[in-house]
Amino acid sequence: MRAKCRMNFFEKAKSFVEKKGAGAVKIDGVNVSFKVVGDDENKQFAVDRGSSKAIDIEGITMSRVDDRFPEGHGMRPAMRTLLTILNTA
Repeated sequence: MRAKCRMNFFEKAKSFVEKKGAGAVKIDGVNVSFKVVGDDENKQFAVDRGSSKAIDIEGITMSRVDDRFPEGHGMRPAMRTLLTILNTA
């Protein structure tokens, strides 16, 4: 039941954004923005650090976390954890 409620939240958020246009909603406790990237067959969450760097504009997906943050940076494990939670939900 909890998984269905979580999916319902994301479906409602998607419908809202489709009707109203781009929006910004903070849904977690980390001061980082997330967005959905990919085509209809391969959608996934990505981190958006809000900079003008190409990787931030395109979105930092799970496979690109190491490309954005240097070894030992605290955002590496944090981003992996949060992207895993969002993509699983």
